Amino acid sequence: MIPTRDRGSLLLRTLRSALAQEGVAVEVVVVDDGSVDDTPAAIQALGDDRVQLVRRERSLGVAGARNAGIAAANGDWVAFLDDDDLWSPGKLRSQLAVAAEEGADFIYTGALFVNAELEPLLERKAPGVAELYERIALANPVAAGGSSVLVRTELARAVGGFDDRLEQLTDWDMWWRLAEAGTPAPCDETLVAYVQHAGSMLLSDPRGVLREREYLDVKHGLSPQQLRNPERVWFWRWAAEGAARAGRRRQAAMLFLRGGVAHRSALDVRLAAATLLRGAPERSDGAHRPRPLAPDWLAPYKDAPA
Repeated sequence: MIPTRDRGSLLLRTLRSALAQEGVAVEVVVVDDGSVDDTPAAIQALGDDRVQLVRRERSLGVAGARNAGIAAANGDWVAFLDDDDLWSPGKLRSQLAVAAEEGADFIYTGALFVNAELEPLLERKAPGVAELYERIALANPVAAGGSSVLVRTELARAVGGFDDRLEQLTDWDMWWRLAEAGTPAPCDETLVAYVQHAGSMLLSDPRGVLREREYLDVKHGLSPQQLRNPERVWFWRWAAEGAARAGRRRQAAMLFLRGGVAHRSALDVRLAAATLLRGAPERSDGAHRPRPLAPDWLAPYKDAPA
């Protein structure tokens, strides 16, 4: 399912990738969260009976839009796709194969981070199950926002869907609860292109993300020992790197600095200064990592309007 608002041109490219899934039957639920552009007309013009449009006259946010999509889903499985991201044509088929092999009901993939021109920036592999459980309380270990996850519809409904009190950390909270309630498994392939551009929602409000982080600490009942864990600095690095990739250099520097001060990390203080001067490094540990190659499946979308 795809939540969207006023991004009709991006949405049509994303819809192409959802409808191009191979080896599976798909129903694409598009939740139009109060658009005032031509989004509804553009969807209707597709004339594809696999697309179901759920129209909301007033926007209630990404969590509410995704929950509307979960409620409207007719299949046994639901996958989430942000309206600016792209899927490999084999994504759902590969995830369903992992689900059958592992007996899992929550499957996530690796992701290729790309810029607005769909040029690769970096690749994030899907963490193993042990790493997922080890890191889920520290920072979101599942890459690509909502776009990498496939979950059994029954489980998504059983945990109550996405928390509509959250906006920027709603994905992380949902994966945290799914990992606790279900059986997770990684799909080792990189099957999502996570598009970073100036209009990305990620960390549009850095002060708000601090409040949401505090809310999650309470909601998930973290102990004083967990709250003092110096590894929590990874949350601030994750947030800062995301802001930097979206072109929000000042916000990224503030988040690096917040983590450095909170966890007495000289490295993160240096990263804050470096971000202000020349942008954030691709890796916060400073290690060299060559940019990945673009997969063949991404090529058809580079010439599409966006």
